[in-house]
Amino acid sequence: MTTLDPEGLERAAEEVADEMPSCAVCEDRDTRRCQYCRREAERYARAAVTAYLEHVNPVVTTMEELDALPVGSVVMDLHGALTAGTAHNGRRLWDYTGNDVGAWSEDIALPATVIHRGKP
Repeated sequence: MTTLDPEGLERAAEEVADEMPSCAVCEDRDTRRCQYCRREAERYARAAVTAYLEHVNPVVTTMEELDALPVGSVVMDLHGALTAGTAHNGRRLWDYTGNDVGAWSEDIALPATVIHRGKP
């Protein structure tokens, strides 16, 4: 779902590994000396950062994911337009925020970032 900046993710992983208080395997107080523990700390950090960002700002890449969002959800499409989802005769109609123009789900430029998730 969410595409992450690889360099930013690596920096975050390295910073987490630097903050680890001690090596869990060799009990060395300096985790920079134990490459196994450093790699493990970086792996856990990558997984945690990825999961957090996917939860905070998920990206929908298919119309099915877009339609699965609850009514009242707000997304930002590729053109930067904020849209709010509403139901209309069994189809999902999206209203461009600050504009009287609407669009059906199939007209939304994907991928789109979820800015607000409506209440189900």
